[in-house]
Amino acid sequence: VVGVPQRLNQDECVDQSSSQQPITNLYPEILRMEGEQVQLQNAVEVTIAKDFSVEYYPTYKVLKNIAVNETYVLYACGTQPPSIFQSSPGTKVFETPLHSIAVDDTTVLTFLDLLGVGDRVKYTSPFSTAACFQKLLQDCDRSTQELVAANEDPLDYNTRLNDLAEDEIDAFFTFSARADEPLMIAFTATSDPGMLNRLEWVKFVSVFFNLESKANQLYDLYADTY
Repeated sequence: VVGVPQRLNQDECVDQSSSQQPITNLYPEILRMEGEQVQLQNAVEVTIAKDFSVEYYPTYKVLKNIAVNETYVLYACGTQPPSIFQSSPGTKVFETPLHSIAVDDTTVLTFLDLLGVGDRVKYTSPFSTAACFQKLLQDCDRSTQELVAANEDPLDYNTRLNDLAEDEIDAFFTFSARADEPLMIAFTATSDPGMLNRLEWVKFVSVFFNLESKANQLYDLYADTY
């Protein structure tokens, strides 16, 4: 499409230097999450499972965890974050794709592996069982417990997260919703009723890595054999 910067793979930033026209749509239907679609005024809303939905705009996505009332605005690397969401309560803004993450909820680790981004986990739960994550814990001392500063309440990650935000992690996947923590992403698949609904949370994870098409294929593969 003329005027739309092309990405060779999901990890690249948008290169607007060679574009003669404004970006019209970075998220055509082939790159979107599959689900029940509703055409909005300037976006397409896709509702998935029972507890989350995503809206696709030309240069960013709005992912909603309905269960905990959190909203994640995800803008493409190489573009500007939409300013209209900067001060919205309960809204967190991330540049995609994520490259370095912490994971405190073990249920998300399998989905990350299936999507091929398990190597982006920089800190993992001390209860992780997969070999790669065990090595991360044992050889590198990269437990999410290390994210808690000395003498802090175990649920208060503020100090350590602020230290890490500058150069170590882009986001922190955990089960609990923390509106006051801009890096935290609430992954609440286990509260979504039904096994297939929970499986569909692979699509939730994929949105942060621009891997929706791969997540669609994974879901179809496992759902067909369920």
